[in-house]
Amino acid sequence: MSKLKEHEKREHDYSINALLGEVSKRSLRNFIAYPYQFDEIYPVALKIYQKRLELVGVTLVWESDSEEIFKQLVRYFIGDSSGVYDLSKGIYLFGGFGLGKTLLMHTFQEFTKLVEDRLKKADVYFTKRSFKFNPCKDIAMEIQRTAKTDSLNQYMTEIRCFDDLGNEDEKKIYGNDVNSMAEILLARYNRYQSGGEITHVTSNVAPHECSEVYGDRVGSRMFEMFNHVYLDGSDKRKKH
Repeated sequence: MSKLKEHEKREHDYSINALLGEVSKRSLRNFIAYPYQFDEIYPVALKIYQKRLELVGVTLVWESDSEEIFKQLVRYFIGDSSGVYDLSKGIYLFGGFGLGKTLLMHTFQEFTKLVEDRLKKADVYFTKRSFKFNPCKDIAMEIQRTAKTDSLNQYMTEIRCFDDLGNEDEKKIYGNDVNSMAEILLARYNRYQSGGEITHVTSNVAPHECSEVYGDRVGSRMFEMFNHVYLDGSDKRKKH
């Protein structure tokens, strides 16, 4: 073989090793973290959380392992890979009634938006972590009002947090039961598998119980799409 042909072969390597190397280099989700260390950005998230608690007349009191959960969520939302949560998955925040799950996720919605607005102005690159917030009951009511499953399409894209999953009712369209959240979660799972946006959830329903509410197809996907974060403690609605 001539030196020229050997050179061409090296330039266009089609060996198994070359293919394996190419797969290793590929990733559906490459994250660029916020350009902050945990210790310097943590007080910002904590201040937002405290102010939101104050608005509902509650003083911050860490219970059980809630402080560690909060710290790990800060690491997650800034894209810190040293945290315990998988950055390629969403957050499934669950626990009993009144523990402040919604307030906690609203805190990180405000936190990520605040940080990203500043980074955009400074022309700094990062992987988007901010998200939209959608109460599941509102989505179910919208289905009833419009009587069209097409209205669900708007919830299939972008990073979103679906609040109070499992507490919405099935609605009927032309006499047929439509479980709006099951449809949305399945569609978002398919997008996620192709490198699409992650999904966040708050719920009183444990992930392993989702099969009972939404069927096995949805239930089995709860373990692929989410980091499961159990929030324990006392009812935040009972003011300290």
